[in-house]
Amino acid sequence: MEIGSIFLLFGIGILALAFLLRPFLLEQLKLVTPRRQAAAYPEDAECITLREEQNRLIQSVHDLDFDHELGKVADDVYRDQRKELVAQGAAILKRMQIIDCIDSKNIRGRQQSSTRLSSKPVYDRSDELEEMIAQHRRKQSERSMGFCTQCGTPYKRSDRFCSKCGHELDN
Repeated sequence: MEIGSIFLLFGIGILALAFLLRPFLLEQLKLVTPRRQAAAYPEDAECITLREEQNRLIQSVHDLDFDHELGKVADDVYRDQRKELVAQGAAILKRMQIIDCIDSKNIRGRQQSSTRLSSKPVYDRSDELEEMIAQHRRKQSERSMGFCTQCGTPYKRSDRFCSKCGHELDN
């Protein structure tokens, strides 16, 4: 064997050993991981869980609105489901305010700045959840210019063809 082959095998062996011993070394060093931090501060874990649930509800409302615009969801079903999702979101926001996870100054600032940006009101601005949904929609509309007439996939201004079906887009 040549010296280069020996060094290569030695290096691979060290990497494999480090990979195998990593869990033991992390435990021994007691590094702060997100799981340990959540266990140490349970109120932070609840805040993280509530924020994830809030983001999930905002995405669900956005998807429901999109499906309703496409005609996939009937009006009466849409109203009932949307009302239920908004009620769940309001309950989450109340819980976040109770355990002091929410920064009400930040939300008011976002409402004022978004009101200046958009001249036509999309939803009732007094409801914080509706504001977050409207803000999410504005971000989505900035990213996409329209939808493919063939398959309904959103496309950007720079696209000439649909990325899903290949249909030529009208720009």
